Amino acid sequence: MNERRFRATFPSIFAPATRPSQEDLHAFWTLIAYADGPRIAHQAIRYMVERRAQRKRWVGTLERTNVPLRLIAGALDPVSGRHMAERYQELVPAADVAILDEVGHCSSRLPKRSWTRISSSGNGSVQGVRCVQVSLDSVDELSMHAVAITLQTTLIVLAALPLLGCWPEPGSPEGQLRALFAEAEKAAEARDTGALKDLISEHYADRRGRDQRAIVGLIKFYFSRHKSIHLLTRIGSPRFLQPTRAQVTAFVAMAGQPIPAGAELSRLRADLHRFDFELVSTAEGEWKVTRAEWRRAQVSDFL
Repeated sequence: MNERRFRATFPSIFAPATRPSQEDLHAFWTLIAYADGPRIAHQAIRYMVERRAQRKRWVGTLERTNVPLRLIAGALDPVSGRHMAERYQELVPAADVAILDEVGHCSSRLPKRSWTRISSSGNGSVQGVRCVQVSLDSVDELSMHAVAITLQTTLIVLAALPLLGCWPEPGSPEGQLRALFAEAEKAAEARDTGALKDLISEHYADRRGRDQRAIVGLIKFYFSRHKSIHLLTRIGSPRFLQPTRAQVTAFVAMAGQPIPAGAELSRLRADLHRFDFELVSTAEGEWKVTRAEWRRAQVSDFL
């Protein structure tokens, strides 16, 4: 990650009315780059693995806790906005939710470069209580270190999300493709050959002459040799050759036990692969895999 790429991607998580200026972006990058911060970016996004491994414990706590909770979400947040709040309401009985209609991912960012502490009146309305003006020109070296340590991880994660393609609109072509890969991952871990077959086009053909039947045969063979399958995936952003034709690169680690983090893949002796998929959208609007090539991947591909 560098400042040029950061400037190109980071603004997309903000609401239109609160997107940072070029000066703001440089200030954000200054905090990220402090003490060689970009070198820990791969560590900051480990939560993407942890949230899957710990889902039952974390979500279960939200569902069962007696501690008063209020979820405050920015409606325009492409990462965890209105769609996440609605899902939270489905899972949590009598959920207390306040949605900020004109706010994106950084819900505490208001105009005039203010960081605002948000509190609730308890009836669904949300009010800004205090504004603190932040100026990097007035921050000394010791304070700069404290601010940087506090913000580096958050900003690195947010900056990395657009590069990882984590928040497509659910009904968009990219959203549909990501849903397909999520379905494929779930089916593979369940060793569900039928569900995987449904994701492969009847017109599948790769450069080795394999058709749908041959690929399903390979899947069955793999399942017969592995009674327990756990995956760690890194799905790239789709490249649309045509509105109904796309290419997607996926890095997949396969092991016989849960995979806690990419850095531990070598210890687990996981099978690491890079898959290059071609997919087409059918007349019914369903994406199907028409071609796939794969080769060995490296642990570094998952970091």
